Amino acid sequence: LVAAPIPDYPLIARRLKLEGSVLLRIHLSARGRLLRCDVVESSGFDRLDEAALDAVEGWTFLPATSSGVPIEGSLLHRVTFGFDS
Repeated sequence: LVAAPIPDYPLIARRLKLEGSVLLRIHLSARGRLLRCDVVESSGFDRLDEAALDAVEGWTFLPATSSGVPIEGSLLHRVTFGFDS
C-alpha cells in the first residue's frame, strides 16, 4: 500500500454516531491495480462498508512480487470509522 487517503466518514453515519470497522480483502493485478475489493467482515452498517469500499478505489498500491517478479495478489486491510480515530 503506497497511498491510502482517509475514507470519507458519511455525514449521516456521523450524525447517527455510527462507529465500526470493515475488514476488506483487496485483490490487485501484477501492476498493482485494483481488480476488486470484498468485505470480509462488515462494520454492521451498510453506509460505513460502502464508504470503505469507495475509498479503496482511490488508493495506490505496489504489486506483490515473487522472486522479484510482479504477481497478482491480495491483502487484508481494516478500515475503522470512529470518533477517536
